[in-house]
Amino acid sequence: MFRLIAPLIAAALALFGGAAGAQVEAGRALFVEGAGARALIADGAVDVPASRFPCAGCHGADGRGGVEGATEFPALVAGAAPRFDRTALAAALLEGTGADGRTLSSAMPRYRTDPATLDALHAYIAALADAGRIGVAAGALHITPPSDPARRAAFAAGLDEANREGGAWGRRFALVDPPDGAAVAADEVVAGLAEAAAERRAALIATELMRRGIRAVALGTPDDALSVMLEDLSVDVLPDAGAQIEIGAPGVVLVEADGTRTTLVAPPKDDALATLSARHITRAAIACGRGVTRRCLLGALADLRLEP
Repeated sequence: MFRLIAPLIAAALALFGGAAGAQVEAGRALFVEGAGARALIADGAVDVPASRFPCAGCHGADGRGGVEGATEFPALVAGAAPRFDRTALAAALLEGTGADGRTLSSAMPRYRTDPATLDALHAYIAALADAGRIGVAAGALHITPPSDPARRAAFAAGLDEANREGGAWGRRFALVDPPDGAAVAADEVVAGLAEAAAERRAALIATELMRRGIRAVALGTPDDALSVMLEDLSVDVLPDAGAQIEIGAPGVVLVEADGTRTTLVAPPKDDALATLSARHITRAAIACGRGVTRRCLLGALADLRLEP
């Protein structure tokens, strides 16, 4: 999921410049990496670098909280605003006291840091909240199209079809450049689908090889990712194997020791992933409802599948 959440963090940093930007970056360093603070655990008996317990580790890279086992980690961002003001945040971090005055769980470390770092942390959490609104307008969802021109045309056609069917909850899909003003960058979705496609391709190849009793192949064109996937599927990739896999315009072709050639996987269509990406984004926007946020879209797109 981090592939898709990372743009949200980048957008949070991009909202500010100059001194404000430096403050937000310092807050990001504490939130994501635990830089600039110490963490006290075991009722203060153990003092360790906060890098052992950064905020994002429990509350999520987007500050929206989560659950691990029986422990619930509250959200630090509510809607489009920080959930806690500067005073409440300091009380929670330094004293372990919640906004309602109750003592927080011992699962939450107490931290030691300076006021400037606390200011920076609060500024960063506020920036995360602001970033959640990027690309979401009253009547439109702003999407950055694929950078590849061929994919761009197919992607635009897919969103045009969605717009003809009413868009998502009264919002139309609008293509924008650059990605800083978009809720979703199509290239990120295409890349995720490409990974899924590569895994499916390797599974199809391995299945057919096993059916033919072939346990080792050579690759006509070096492909480290495919080599790893095939090895994981119990197919040895050896330079001197009698059977060879060729990958090119005809698709994935098996050349056996006697010269027999068999196409194992048809060549992919250049625009297929772009079209599927448009469908995924449309479905994610509909699933997120009328109150769609950038964070909801990214979360809905995290588990990308190849089914149309």
